[in-house]
Amino acid sequence: MRLIAFFVVVTLLTLQTSNAQEAAKLNASLDKMVSASISGNIQHMLESTTPRLIKAIRGRERAMLLLRETYSSLATQGIKSTVL
Repeated sequence: MRLIAFFVVVTLLTLQTSNAQEAAKLNASLDKMVSASISGNIQHMLESTTPRLIKAIRGRERAMLLLRETYSSLATQGIKSTVL
């Protein structure tokens, strides 16, 4: 019984460590994406975007066009991105 409990604890600790590493990696990617978004760096935003989403938008060129149109529309409306 103790052996089973030991393996359960070790497994849970391993999963927790794995999740913490994945969370740190996800947070780093999110920080890069937010910085690219605030600065209007469309190229970097597309590099940070999952290929599945680019495929859903129907390609990289279309995604770039949509982002350019979005930023242009925001600028037309007087909306600016600033870092707080």
